[in-house]
Amino acid sequence: MVVHKPWLMTFVMVLLNANLSYASQILHPLGKPGIQPLVINITANQDTKTAMYYARFTGPSDTEALFFEGTFRKVSTSGTTSVFEAVSEFSFSGYARRRIFLESPSTADFLRVENDVDQSIYETEFARIPCEFEVKKSQDDGAGIVQYSVRAENCDLDGQYAGQGYESFKSIGTKITKSGEEVGYSLLDYPGKQVPPDYIFEYFNMTGDTGYNTGSRFLGTMTLNVKKMAADNVQVKPPMFKDFNVRATPFEMLEWAYMYII
Repeated sequence: MVVHKPWLMTFVMVLLNANLSYASQILHPLGKPGIQPLVINITANQDTKTAMYYARFTGPSDTEALFFEGTFRKVSTSGTTSVFEAVSEFSFSGYARRRIFLESPSTADFLRVENDVDQSIYETEFARIPCEFEVKKSQDDGAGIVQYSVRAENCDLDGQYAGQGYESFKSIGTKITKSGEEVGYSLLDYPGKQVPPDYIFEYFNMTGDTGYNTGSRFLGTMTLNVKKMAADNVQVKPPMFKDFNVRATPFEMLEWAYMYII
């Protein structure tokens, strides 16, 4: 585990001291993502260069489209879960893709699906995303420390995305704002990743798996020095956990997240 600042070791000692004020809260009990894709149908006419996109999803009743070039509406509700459909008719020229971003404000669930749309007939029926994840928040008010932990299991979509060009990763990330400057940071290492300014590690530390194709499990933590954040008027967002999967042929991207950060 990489420790950027000595204050993190202080937090470890705080957690071991039962006499201090220590509280824990489950933000998301172990369970599957709340927004799930059901089916996507794309019918493209190569002669007229027009296409019809139809998709169905299930999710919390307040699920909304953050981005979709078409009509998104609720078609049925049972309890706290609803079924939604997305419909779009459009023109295309050569290489083209269609994407939809969905979010539930009440549950902090996020889903992104992106597909090629220039094929004659394209249909995907989704099995329920198997990943189960838990998010826990722990804090010690006296020490001014807050820690988020993310545990995920069964995050294996190889059955849908196996083959040449398949790629998958899981990671956590955040955004920090200081003196009007906003800096994003993620555990994930990727080509062209910018080196963040050193000062951000005065306010938080992250641990977790940073590799690609890391299998079906993930365990990560984010520890915040909220006392120093308050003193320096710094804002750090709670960590976003995301699971990203992409297949090259035919192209399809499926990304879901909890506490999505724009």
